[in-house]
Amino acid sequence: MRDLITKTNNTIDEPLVIKKLREEIKEKEILLLDFTEKIDQLKIDLVVIKQEYNIKVGRLYLQLDQLDLDITKLLQIRKLISQGYTLKEAQEILNTQTKDEQEKINKQNESIDEDTEEQKSTHELSDEEESELKILYKKLVKKFHPDLALDLNEKKEREIKMQKINEAYKQKDLEQLKYLEKHYGHSPDQEYSFESLKQLLDEINKAISRLENDYDELTKTEWFEFKTRLKSARKNKRDLFAELEEKILKDIAQKKTKQTELSSLINEN
Repeated sequence: MRDLITKTNNTIDEPLVIKKLREEIKEKEILLLDFTEKIDQLKIDLVVIKQEYNIKVGRLYLQLDQLDLDITKLLQIRKLISQGYTLKEAQEILNTQTKDEQEKINKQNESIDEDTEEQKSTHELSDEEESELKILYKKLVKKFHPDLALDLNEKKEREIKMQKINEAYKQKDLEQLKYLEKHYGHSPDQEYSFESLKQLLDEINKAISRLENDYDELTKTEWFEFKTRLKSARKNKRDLFAELEEKILKDIAQKKTKQTELSSLINEN
């Protein structure tokens, strides 16, 4: 290969060099597309797991946070009343002091509401439709992957297209993917010189390297670790979400009892 590259000015050898270069690009292109699909699917899996966790468990933890905040306020209200403040004055003071914490809890609840709505918007597909979705997604990624274009304008256009393709794939919107395939048509054929082919190969190798780093980072996240725990629990026929829910609900019941007791003490005064 090295000997052939040194003879790029030779019209007899150059076509063979280009042929070998195109073959190498094709192999790396397959690797790039497979890696892209693998990472995109992992990202989707982690988002789904995060949403399911927030909806089933996260909201319960927020109830605990709210109860902890309410109990803290009640304890402080009792203290202020003992110092001569009226109940109304004590409540106003504590509401001001805990405003930031309350807003934080409210925002987290709003975020979980958004997760719930997004989960509802995800399309339910049959096994056959799921298979069709994946095949169509691979086809579109192969056509419009930004790293398979050298022209900057073409790259930008492909990035915009891929955002819409990825969103439709994430939502399991088969009809939208079909529409995008029809709407986008085919990516323009690009004629590459020998130097351009070498540049393209270099770009693809860099993209693969970035994807390897991205995948490595994803495997270090808390949601990947939870995905591993979830998989292990299901393998052992355990419902990890149900186990977490049961534990948190017991804590909630205990804190509600304490909250009721404190409220009664304050009302007695």
